[in-house]
Amino acid sequence: MSHSKRFHIRERMYWQAVVRDANGKIIKTYRREVGHSFLTQYYDFIQSQMARPVNVNATYTSLDITNTLRTMNATQAPVIATGAAAGDSTYGMTVGTGNTANAAATVALAAIINNGVGAGQLSYGSVGNTLPSGSAPRAFTLTRTFTNNSGGSIVITEAGIESAVNDTVALTRVFLLIRDVLGSAVTVINTASVTFTLTMSYTIS
Repeated sequence: MSHSKRFHIRERMYWQAVVRDANGKIIKTYRREVGHSFLTQYYDFIQSQMARPVNVNATYTSLDITNTLRTMNATQAPVIATGAAAGDSTYGMTVGTGNTANAAATVALAAIINNGVGAGQLSYGSVGNTLPSGSAPRAFTLTRTFTNNSGGSIVITEAGIESAVNDTVALTRVFLLIRDVLGSAVTVINTASVTFTLTMSYTIS
């Protein structure tokens, strides 16, 4: 009797922050932290793609960052869009100052830091990414640099990934897919910057 091979997929997600001064010199590299928190909206998006028949104009629903249920077209591409431009804090990789624990109903950062140079604000760079590479594990990354020109120090305690998607009435909605409260708060002094990297890795064996 033959036995089929069982495949095991091990997924990992890691956050890392590197703080630099105004001249680009590294001030502090924070220890890499394991991310834990794919949110309900992430699985709504994945399910919408796995459940629909090919070439069928199916729809799905999910709660956006305003906690409003939205309806999207499952055939729209891209379904998960995180490549925000510089100066855009409405989606992509975002950071905040909240420390509320996640729950099934979490739909937004607890206290997002907006783009800007005013008190409590950070200047958002563009979201960068790398293609999957390697074999065991295989991994890709999302990165974003946040620069502090607010006049005072800012302490980052949460980070997330938000996707912008058009709904069925052609309005752009934003959905929080990933959010983690950081184990070590990241302090960014005035004129310094911090680069966050989210690494998504997986091993198939």
